[in-house]
Amino acid sequence: MKTSVELLCDHPGFVSQVADWLREEWPGFFSVRNPKSYVEARLQRHKLPLTLIALRGKEPVGTVALSPKSLRAYTHLSPWVSGLVVRRGYRRHGIGSQLVAAATELGWRLGNRRLYVAACHPKLVARLGWRFIARAQHGGQRIAVMGLSH
Repeated sequence: MKTSVELLCDHPGFVSQVADWLREEWPGFFSVRNPKSYVEARLQRHKLPLTLIALRGKEPVGTVALSPKSLRAYTHLSPWVSGLVVRRGYRRHGIGSQLVAAATELGWRLGNRRLYVAACHPKLVARLGWRFIARAQHGGQRIAVMGLSH
């Protein structure tokens, strides 16, 4: 079955599910934030922050966001592809790459000339042309800060 990537604002019934995925993936970050409110603030179409959702048929299988900020140490960089989650059982099928590519294309359409990502799995985004900028620690994880120019 084909996977489509669409704006979450067109599927608001999936907000709670996306919030649950984010809480499960980053419990430390969401221990002090309400994940549902966080996702609801990203139900936008033409401005940041916004969220995309991957659908296999009518079933949500992944999400990614475009955010104006991400890492505290890199507030001078913007915007960010962030919050990439693919449901277990659907990983390693290209859905993560599809979500990043869709977020990237949307970032270009919104007029951005450069995008950034804090990658836990830098090989995934490197395959899509993203370039290494720096190593960092975030939420107890070692990540790669990467950029992509249009």
